[in-house]
Amino acid sequence: MTEQDHSQRTALFDIQEQYLLRSKPEITRVLRDLAKKPDIITAYFDGGSLFFLTAVIGVLPERDMVVLDYGTEDALNELALQAERLVCVTRHEHVSVRFTCTGLQRAKYQGRQVFAAPLPESVYRPQRREFFRVVTPTVTPLKVRVPRPGADPLLLTVVDLSCGGAALYDPEQSFEPAPGELIKGCGIELPGFGFVAFDLEIRSQVPVMRSAGTAQVRIGGQFRGLTIDGTALLQRYLHKLQLDSKR
Repeated sequence: MTEQDHSQRTALFDIQEQYLLRSKPEITRVLRDLAKKPDIITAYFDGGSLFFLTAVIGVLPERDMVVLDYGTEDALNELALQAERLVCVTRHEHVSVRFTCTGLQRAKYQGRQVFAAPLPESVYRPQRREFFRVVTPTVTPLKVRVPRPGADPLLLTVVDLSCGGAALYDPEQSFEPAPGELIKGCGIELPGFGFVAFDLEIRSQVPVMRSAGTAQVRIGGQFRGLTIDGTALLQRYLHKLQLDSKR
C-alpha cells in the first residue's frame, strides 16, 4: 500500500464521535432524507480499495432494514456481498453523511434487485461547521486557479464555497493531488469583487456521479494563508450569493 493510499483510507474511516447519531429514530430520519431524491452514495469496501455507486431506496424500521440500490457491475456486486462491511459516503444538503452497513444481502424490493442490510448502528453527520458553505453559480461557474510548473494554470470548477475552503471538480480530470498536500500560489476571481489569493490544502477526494451521468472526483480544499482583505472579499461575495438566492 502506498503512503497516499494509506492517507486516503485513514481519512475515509476517521470520524469524530460527537457527530455520531445513535438513536434509531434519528438514523431512520437521515436515511429517509437520503432516499427522497435519492442522493448518490459511494459505497467503499475492502478497506476502501473498492467502491461502487448506490443510493438508499427504502428504509424499513419495523424490520430494522435499509435497502440500497444494486450496483451496475456484477463483479463488484458479488465482491460487496462477501465484504465484511460497506462504508457509505454522500452529501445531503451540502452536509457530509456517512454510515456503515454490515451483513449485506441480495434481495427483491418493489420488483427490483437490491441490496438489503440491517439498519446501521450509527450515522455520522456533522451538525456544526466552522464555515457556512454556499452553492456557487452553475451557468458561469467560479474557477480556482492552480499553478502548474511550465504550463498554464489548471482551472478547477467550484461547487460550493466558504471563507474556509471549497468543493471542487477538475473538468480535465488530470488533477491528482495527495490528501494533505499544500499547493501554494492559488487564487480565485470573484466577479465584481476582485481576486483572492491563497494556498490550497487538499483535505479529501471522493468519487461521485454528476447529474449528467459522468463519474468525477470531488475535491475538498481548505484555504491557507488568506489575508484579512481576502477574507473580507469572500465574506462580501458569499453574502451577495445568499441574497441573490432569496430573490
